[in-house]
Amino acid sequence: GRHPFGFAKDPAALVAAYEKEPVAPRRVAANCPLLLEDLCLALLAKDPADRPASADLVAELVEEYLEGARERERQNWWLVVAFAVGLLAGALVMLFLPRLLPFSAAPRVASVVMGERPWQAGMSLMAFGSPEAWQRVASADQLLEANREAVAACWEAARTAGEDQRCTITVKAPGQ
Repeated sequence: GRHPFGFAKDPAALVAAYEKEPVAPRRVAANCPLLLEDLCLALLAKDPADRPASADLVAELVEEYLEGARERERQNWWLVVAFAVGLLAGALVMLFLPRLLPFSAAPRVASVVMGERPWQAGMSLMAFGSPEAWQRVASADQLLEANREAVAACWEAARTAGEDQRCTITVKAPGQ
């Protein structure tokens, strides 16, 4: 802290204390609470009628200030608790709400959570959920891709004939 009018033993400070208004504590320390600033300025008031009437009243005002500070501390703690509960509730909603919705929100939520496009997120989830089944899907896709023209011709023949068709595809030997 510092003396509100300069050095306590300096004659100019004594004159300033008599003639000038003190500097508001918040101008010196911006984080000074308003109630504490009001109390300090009341204690430094030039007119005795503007000062607290007794030391008991000052003690009461200080106690009120301290109780307010303790209450703010409790409120801050509850704010942290409310934030944590809200964060947890939000995470639970993200996990379980897509299953309850009538439309297909699950793929979109998975895409957002995984940070991937929906198709890529779906493939990642299938590979995670059942690696063997995913391998079969991937192998079938490779087989279809390698025989695209033959499969397209076979589908067209089945559509035209209106019945199942036997078709020939080429399966590459492993390692080729």
